[in-house]
Amino acid sequence: MLAPIAVFGTALLRGSLIAPNDAWHDYLPWHIVAAHIWRTGRIPLWDPYVFSGFPLLAIGQAGVLYPPTWLFVVLPFGVANNLYVIAHFCIAGLGARALARRLYEDDVAATLGGVAFGLCGFLFAHIGHQDLLAVVSWLPWCVVGIDRLRDSFTWKRLAGAAAPLAASCLAGHFQLFTFNVLVVAAFAALVALTDRTRPRGRTLMVSALGIAAAGAFAAIQLAPSLKLVGSTVRSTVSFSFATTYALPKTHVFLLLFPYLFGAFKSGPFPHGYHGSWNLLEMTGYPGAATLVLAGAGLIGSHRDRRTLALVIIGATSAVVALGASTPLAHVVYAIPILGQFRAWSRYLVATDLAIAMLAARGLAELRTKRLMGIPRLSGVAVALGIGAAALAASRLAPVQRFLPDGHVAAWSVLLPVGLAATAAALIVVVRRRTILSAALIAVVIVDLVFAFGWWHDWRTGSPNGAAYARRIASSSTPWGPLPFDREGARRYLYIGNAPDDLGESFVDITDAQKIYSANGVDSLAPSNYLAAVGKMTFYGSVSDAAPIIRPRSKVLDLLRVSVVLTSTRDELPLGPTLLRHRVHIRGTHVVRYRYRPRMAEVSLIGDVSTKSRAAITARLTGARSFDPSRVVLLERSCRSCPRHQRVGTGSARIVARSPGELDIAVRAHHPAMLLVSQGWLPGWTATVDGRTEPVLRADGLIQTLRVPSGTPLVRMRYTAPGFRLGFALSAGTAVIVGLGVVYERRKRRKPKRSLL
Repeated sequence: MLAPIAVFGTALLRGSLIAPNDAWHDYLPWHIVAAHIWRTGRIPLWDPYVFSGFPLLAIGQAGVLYPPTWLFVVLPFGVANNLYVIAHFCIAGLGARALARRLYEDDVAATLGGVAFGLCGFLFAHIGHQDLLAVVSWLPWCVVGIDRLRDSFTWKRLAGAAAPLAASCLAGHFQLFTFNVLVVAAFAALVALTDRTRPRGRTLMVSALGIAAAGAFAAIQLAPSLKLVGSTVRSTVSFSFATTYALPKTHVFLLLFPYLFGAFKSGPFPHGYHGSWNLLEMTGYPGAATLVLAGAGLIGSHRDRRTLALVIIGATSAVVALGASTPLAHVVYAIPILGQFRAWSRYLVATDLAIAMLAARGLAELRTKRLMGIPRLSGVAVALGIGAAALAASRLAPVQRFLPDGHVAAWSVLLPVGLAATAAALIVVVRRRTILSAALIAVVIVDLVFAFGWWHDWRTGSPNGAAYARRIASSSTPWGPLPFDREGARRYLYIGNAPDDLGESFVDITDAQKIYSANGVDSLAPSNYLAAVGKMTFYGSVSDAAPIIRPRSKVLDLLRVSVVLTSTRDELPLGPTLLRHRVHIRGTHVVRYRYRPRMAEVSLIGDVSTKSRAAITARLTGARSFDPSRVVLLERSCRSCPRHQRVGTGSARIVARSPGELDIAVRAHHPAMLLVSQGWLPGWTATVDGRTEPVLRADGLIQTLRVPSGTPLVRMRYTAPGFRLGFALSAGTAVIVGLGVVYERRKRRKPKRSLL
């Protein structure tokens, strides 16, 4: 616990943010938006500011129901963010220590295992992926829980096995949660296969029960997310997409020398990264000193079935991390759910955990007199192997092309090699167990912190905390305000392939500012919406501007877009177009166009027409003529909907709003369709003067429902599909397991009756 506090202590004392890359422009805004909604007394189910309205709970990454994210509700967001990061480093380290203690029954060796995993390069690399950091921090606890449950079934142990796995689900990174489940299942299965002292069927059954209980505990998050997936771009992905951000074979050297291909131009590493993808995803540095100790622990590990299981899992994970470089990739791609995720290099976390446990075993062996010489020789051999790899890295032609300036930067190999040599020298020279243990733990800490973690971009790539707070508190942007007008909220839309040019002013930052956007950034982006809005990608770029800006297009009107942004790097195909008033924002690549939408946020329409999806898209994008102020286009027939009432329909206005809720006062001269400029997704319901009305998809993009003549009050509410079922499963499971724990306690305390 003290190690990460010491590492990040300066950030805590100075009030600096520990929020590099994705953390400051994605995760922090998600947490801030969710905290704003929690403070109103509502569950954050819906985010009205992104993708013209999109689920917040169901995407998972906001961690809406994950208890540590509630820090953002009660604390200033900068303090909450830093405590969130430090807490998960502590959770990871304590979990690894608990696992090593259970495996080897040596407190000192367990401490080394906790430090080795709790400060490993993988955790430092993914500080910016806060949900991922949170999920993997629970991995050792998940293994501890399932191993205790395997030993003997009790209700308390069932809760202990299910709770960390459920917590890793609520944290919100579903790829690593799925991986955690597979690691736990594989561990239980491998141990059961090699354990002849217990019936295999029973071991597998109780392990499966623990995993099932975790799924039931987390059903309140899982059910809405699974319901959402089918309507998103992640419902199916290609093999080439799934294997992006995997570790190329040439980059295996980064596991030993993490800054071999460059770094973040900080400290002794003056070069930027020259390798494939990015350094964050290519990092799984376990520590050179840790590897030396793992070599010492590898000898005889096959006789310990639990260590053997972890070694097999770690080795398999390393092979899977290579992606399409190995034939195993096609097998992984065929696995349901797991094969739909990308960035397989993230599975190196299991490799790092296995190496940390082997290192703990190595120290435990070195602290005993039996076989002391063999572990020492094995550790020295690993150190020599690291030195040989350093020499080979500069001579292999496929590797040389990634080296900065064509040569190996001295510090990138000297630090790991020197620390590996130091660890090897200690295990050869030092004989006193206390001194050896303390020295090796110190070397492992120095290795993980100063050969990698300290120079990573959490110090140089995080924004200034005070400036960021002012930015979030402001309602302005460098490209101008987006005020409400008397006809409702307005949105901005970015068109182009370089959204990074908007910098701090793009999507999730503006969400936290409560500014409405038609763009969005999320891996679970709605596929139909993206297709309709210029073939938008899930990270917010728009590759086809023509359907949006051609003269007869209705996209900007229906989404109430009043500002269109683009970049000087992506000149729009202007000719006859909707856009006028071009302004280049000084000092940036941003170009702004103003537009006055011709639709109100809510309006009454007196006619309905049923068309196919293709026909609606043609009218929406201006390929065919269409007037959304006169007719609503539906994809399904609606016999009770109004027809041919083109004039004098009436008026509507929003009288109360909050995320996921709208109250609309209607004055209708005839039965009509109420059109609402908000992205359509399942889960919206409406009542008209207390009578339920279905919310339909209108014009391929937004929401509509029937209203009668008169002055009804329309109440629209969003409830994530599956949320009620998930809540019932989670609550029911908690009650059943809780009653089981209470029953066991009472049974233990009940005095036995005397036979006399």
